[in-house]
Amino acid sequence: MIRSFILRIALLSIFLFTGIRGVTGQGVVSLYLKDNPTSYLVANVSSDDPRLADAMDMQADPDKANIWKWLELRQDFEGYVRKAYVTKGLTVQAGAPVYFVPGDEDAFLAILEEGANAEVVEAAGDWVKVSVDASLPVYYESNKPVTAAMPTVEMPVELAPSSFEPESAVVQDDFAIGAPPDIATSSPYPGEPIDRILEGKLAAYKPMFSNPWKKPTYQWEILNRRNKRIAFVDPSNLIADRPMEYYAGQQVSLAGSIYQINKGKDLVIVANQLTAQ
Repeated sequence: MIRSFILRIALLSIFLFTGIRGVTGQGVVSLYLKDNPTSYLVANVSSDDPRLADAMDMQADPDKANIWKWLELRQDFEGYVRKAYVTKGLTVQAGAPVYFVPGDEDAFLAILEEGANAEVVEAAGDWVKVSVDASLPVYYESNKPVTAAMPTVEMPVELAPSSFEPESAVVQDDFAIGAPPDIATSSPYPGEPIDRILEGKLAAYKPMFSNPWKKPTYQWEILNRRNKRIAFVDPSNLIADRPMEYYAGQQVSLAGSIYQINKGKDLVIVANQLTAQ
């Protein structure tokens, strides 16, 4: 009997030790609203969560140690809407802004779409706590170093002259050929802006040669049907619910102000609207 008792104790110890090792060996991945650890923490998931397999790399940023990834997180979220958007029948009206933290723009969850599944949980002062089924882009830091993803150094190419003749509302011709070795902008941009719509393929800009410790002035460009650059893209005024990486490789329509830069050799569009075609 004593031997049987000792055996049971030994088996229980092995089971507990194995369980503890399994828990400690399973990492935790923190998902944020932005590619920044100081932004709102949406959720913590285990490192073996199958949803992480769909994550895509963000563009390398020399100011960050590791590559950040993003994915669409589809699940029920708890958030807050103003009481004005909740009817007497306790339904939430379409178009209601939903926040993780009441009124905090840095903790914005979504705009409630028509037909979306939203359930009232409880009242919270001037706000109402709700449960919403939504799809949200979230970000997390990978263990892939940024330096490993930086472009290789190539020899510069001779620049070809170009002209700027925006005669159509939709511009698809070649404006700039080749990648200038140094692109500098000033704020505000020089010259008078020309408001236009550009249609083409959005692509990450990869300079012909680069300093691995310095981020290029522009990270995106729009290409025509022959994969020639139409213009660089400045997304600083762009309000979008998805990161630029989501549209990479897609045909898009960009509305905004166009400026000549690099002594007239290149164009940049300061986009204020992006639409996938």
